[in-house]
Amino acid sequence: MFHLIVCALSQRLKFSDRNMLEDKANPRCSTLILVFLLLVLITDVISVSGNSVNTDRKILLNLKSFLEKQNRVNRGRYSEWNQGSSNPCKWHGISCSPDMQRVTGIDLSDSKISGEMFNNFSAFTQLQRLDLSRNTLKGVVPDDLNSCHSLVYLNLSHNILGGELKLTGLTSLQKLDLSTNRFHGEVSFSFPAICNRLVVANLSMNHFSGRIDKLFDGCLNLQYLDLSSNKFTGNIWTGFSRLVEFSVSENLVTGPVPAFKFLGELYSEKLGFIRPIPSELGSISTLEGLLLGDNSFSRVIQESLLNLRNLAILDLSMNKFGGEMQEVFGRFKQLKSLVLQGNSYTDGLSSSGVHKLTKFVSTGLKLQQFFWTFTG
Repeated sequence: MFHLIVCALSQRLKFSDRNMLEDKANPRCSTLILVFLLLVLITDVISVSGNSVNTDRKILLNLKSFLEKQNRVNRGRYSEWNQGSSNPCKWHGISCSPDMQRVTGIDLSDSKISGEMFNNFSAFTQLQRLDLSRNTLKGVVPDDLNSCHSLVYLNLSHNILGGELKLTGLTSLQKLDLSTNRFHGEVSFSFPAICNRLVVANLSMNHFSGRIDKLFDGCLNLQYLDLSSNKFTGNIWTGFSRLVEFSVSENLVTGPVPAFKFLGELYSEKLGFIRPIPSELGSISTLEGLLLGDNSFSRVIQESLLNLRNLAILDLSMNKFGGEMQEVFGRFKQLKSLVLQGNSYTDGLSSSGVHKLTKFVSTGLKLQQFFWTFTG
C-alpha cells in the first residue's frame, strides 16, 4: 500500500511538471493505481449490497435468539427458522419482496411471545408489515420502531404494552391497531404526525386520555377510527362525518353530534348525552348501524331516522326510556336488529306495532328488556 501511494504521488508530480507531456508514466504504478480504484469500486458495491436478503436473514436469527431467551419453554414457530431452509423467504411468518431479495413482512401474531419488544426492527430497511398481536408483550414500544419508515401495517393489539404512544416516524403507515393494551396519556404525540396515509386506526381498550376534537383533522385518508373504551375528554370530533365507521363509546366526550352524510356505522355508547337524539342523523343515507346505548337521551325518537333506508342495527339500550314503547319503532321496517334492553318500558308491544314487523324472532326477554333480532 505504501508503494502504491508513492506511485500515485510520483504520477501527480509528473503531471505538474512543465514537461509532463514528454514524460511516460511508470507502467507498474499505473497498474497498481488501476487495481486500487477497482478495489474501491468493489468495496462500494459490497457496501450497497449489504442491505440484502442475507443481511435480513442475520437480523431474523438475532430476533429468533432474542425471543428464545425470553421464552424458554413455550415458543412459537419462529423457533423453526433456519431449520428446513436457509432462505428466510421460506420461513414461517416471513414475507419477501417479489424478487425475493428483501424481507418485507414479519407476522409473529399468536406466537406465545412474552417480555419486551425486540429493539432492532429498523434494521429491516424494507419492512412494510409487522404483526405482533395476540401475545403478552409488555413494557413500552421502543423508539427504534420510529425508524421503520417503510412500515404500512402495524398490529400490536392484544398485548400488555404500556407507556405513552410516540410513533411520529411512521409516516407511511396505512393501518394501525393498538387495541387491548395498556397505553396511556395523550395521543397528540403521534397524531397528526402519522396521518398522511392512514386509513385504519384502532386505539380501543386502552387508557388514552386528552381531547380528540382536533387531532384527526389532518387524517384526510382515514376511513375507520375506533377510540372506544378509553378516557378521552372534550367535545366529540366533528370531522368524523367523512368516515365509514367511527366509535367513541365508553369515553368522557361531550358536545353536539354534527350533521353528516357518509358514515357507515356510528358508535356513541356511554357518552352521557341527555338531549334528544339529533334529527340530523336522519340525513346519513349510508348509515347501516346506529348504536346509542347507555346514554340518557330523551324518549323522543326523531322521525327523521325513518329516512335511514340502509339502517340494519338500531341500539338504544339503557337510555332510561319509560312508559309505553314508542310507536315509531313499529315503522322501522328496514331493521334486522333492534336493541332496547335496559329501559323501563311498562307496555307497548302491541300498540307500537313492533310485533307486526316481518320475520322477527323474540329472544324471550322480559317486556322491560326488549331485544329483537330479525332473520330477514
